[in-house]
Parts: sequence; C-alpha cells; structure tokens
Amino acid sequence: MPWCKEKNDFLILDCWDNFEYFKLNPRGKQLLPQVPLPVRLFGLRVEKIEQALILGKPEIAEKESSKAKNQIAGLPANSVVVLDARHELQPLEDSNFWVNLTKDKIEFLKTTWPLPPTS
Repeated sequence: MPWCKEKNDFLILDCWDNFEYFKLNPRGKQLLPQVPLPVRLFGLRVEKIEQALILGKPEIAEKESSKAKNQIAGLPANSVVVLDARHELQPLEDSNFWVNLTKDKIEFLKTTWPLPPTS
C-alpha cells in the first residue's frame, strides 16, 4: 500500500460480522471454533475415568469422578451458557449418577460434551 510501505500483512478482526453483512469474502486465515478449556478438561476427565475402569483401577475413576462432580458444582449458575445447558446438566446433579459409572453413563458424558478431534 502506498500509505504503509513497511507492512505487508494486516490482521482484521470482524467482530460484528461486517464481511457477512456486506457479502465480502476476503482471503485470509479462517479461525476454527474453539472449545472452552473447562469443557476440554471435563472431556479429558471422562476419558480418564473410562480408561481407569477399563484397566480395573476404580480408585482413579472415583477420584476423577469426584473432580468432575466438583467442576460441575463450581459452574456459575447465572451464566448464559450454563443456563442454556441446564437440561443436559440436570442428570449430573443427581448424586446417584456418579456412584456406578456404567458404559451408558460414560457414553452419555462423551456424546453430550465431546472432545474436539486431535490433529
């Protein structure tokens, strides 16, 4: 650009979806959707619980179940995201859910809060 000869690359953040509104399609990097860290941590806990049960280590599964239960209890009740997911969280609030984690319960956890694919 004649007005800026020292710089070749620019970062444009379209926070208000102006590109979509004006039907513009600029070339550049597409940002992939990100999974929030607490959701990733919860998914990893579920995987760890599943592996512990497969390997016959119920003490590890119980410890991670307790951590997952505390993580859910620590969610901010007035958060918009938590309020939107309250029907999915309801089964987890039942203390009996965590007592005997069956394959069906673990599958419910994995399908409700799936981890993103690793590349």
